[in-house]
Amino acid sequence: MEPTIVGERDSPASKATAAEPLCAQPLPPLPHTGSGHTGSRHTGPRRWLNIGLGLLFVGLAALGTVLPLLPTTPFLILASACFVRSAPRLNAWLLRTRLFGPLLRDWQHHRRVSRRVKHLAIVLIVLFVGLSAWLGDFSWPWLVALIVLALIGLAVVIRLPEKPEPRLEEIAAIQGEADGGA
Repeated sequence: MEPTIVGERDSPASKATAAEPLCAQPLPPLPHTGSGHTGSRHTGPRRWLNIGLGLLFVGLAALGTVLPLLPTTPFLILASACFVRSAPRLNAWLLRTRLFGPLLRDWQHHRRVSRRVKHLAIVLIVLFVGLSAWLGDFSWPWLVALIVLALIGLAVVIRLPEKPEPRLEEIAAIQGEADGGA
């Protein structure tokens, strides 16, 4: 028998309505990841260091949404890890944000990102690096550095595991439950 993970059907996000924003929904419990980490909380200077690092990583992730060579997902995962150890309320806030919440929840629940997010990241990296190389007045060493960093970024994004798309039968079953329950 396979272990079950909280599915999209069981999550509060699937019960959200237009009048009730997703960020107002309580979060479902996270499945045990088997990493052995029990979520011990730091106190004193270590706590403040983790909060500071978490905020720094959130800032870098925010920059990564507009700068093609700065990744978003790894910084979000690092920020969440820092907040879990030092400030669970900040981690809960991060999981509820519209910009970063869905990405983090996908990662925490499935250890995968959606195909749409992955493809969007690839397109944006190629587009912005291409525009920068074409419009920028870079010397050869800087142009080579730009391309090498872009290739590293693409390799990281391509290696991220994809969350499987729901099958048509699952979608129909979910819609049938929603129609029957109303």
